Amino acid sequence: MPLKPHFLKPLILGLLLLTVLGVAGLGCARNSNTETTQSARVGGSVYLDVIQPPDNHNRFVVFTNTGTIRGADKEIEQRTNRPPTAGIDSCHNHPSMPSPDGKLVATCDGDLVATMTVAKPDEFTIVSGSSHKIVYKTSFEKKINGFLWSPDSQAVAVLSSKVRTSKNPGDWLYALSGHPIQYEEYYLHIVDLQTLKASSFRLPITGNSSTADMLYWKQP
Repeated sequence: MPLKPHFLKPLILGLLLLTVLGVAGLGCARNSNTETTQSARVGGSVYLDVIQPPDNHNRFVVFTNTGTIRGADKEIEQRTNRPPTAGIDSCHNHPSMPSPDGKLVATCDGDLVATMTVAKPDEFTIVSGSSHKIVYKTSFEKKINGFLWSPDSQAVAVLSSKVRTSKNPGDWLYALSGHPIQYEEYYLHIVDLQTLKASSFRLPITGNSSTADMLYWKQP
């Protein structure tokens, strides 16, 4: 039975709206693959690893003075003396790490499960090693996955992540059923101790139930 004219207009408008939303959602996903605020003044390269289930390693190197990010599977060195704060499970236990020159201490604090909806974002703090005076304090994304000093003590790299709900039209049915598709985004922040400003770089990968870890910081 053909549709009457007064039914066609709402139907066409509805289809157009779904098309626009779908294109917008795909555009957001495409444009958010990489995100850089600025390059850091501190030189060197930071090596990271995003591990997706069951045991899929995705290794990257971030060049801090240019913001360039690329895969580094062939360059990763096996290092057994990696600092314990390079990858942490939670800031709830107040993990801390002194700078190589012993003048400053980096630490973080947060809820036991930072990714819970009601949890506050983890806080990252740098204090003086002698007076314990706060030098720098901020919150990055929801969860801090680890932090690592540069070998020259001039900067700290902070690895953080946050959970996003998928905007892909193909996942709308899951959202309507009360089980939206979620994924993690990972960011590397370089805190420059000379300027007390942070440069932020988004890793070109998203995951579900993934973990991320910093491996080491290489300077000339």
